[in-house]
Amino acid sequence: CGHSGHLKQQPPSRDILLEHDLESKAALEATRRNAEIAAIELRARGGSPRRRLKQARLIADEQKQVRDAKEPERQEQELWETMLAKNRLAKQRERDSLAPRTPRWGSLCPGS
Repeated sequence: CGHSGHLKQQPPSRDILLEHDLESKAALEATRRNAEIAAIELRARGGSPRRRLKQARLIADEQKQVRDAKEPERQEQELWETMLAKNRLAKQRERDSLAPRTPRWGSLCPGS
């Protein structure tokens, strides 16, 4: 079996890539089987995958409309919060600039 010697000479990264490819294909096949089973069960209960997809799209559209309607309010709230934070920072800097400039270490040393 001179063939096995040929496989051992391949870099180990090829084996890892091949293993990863096989795992991906197996996961994809399992997902496909699960989706097929779910579609069969849905049809058995009188549903339709297309109808479910249509319902999901309608729900997503409604959710998007709600988000879009709330977006200006959210942006205004964010703007106010930003302005308030800048104002607080400016007032803090103003208070700091008016405070006496005594170094912290100087207040601990007697006689300085």
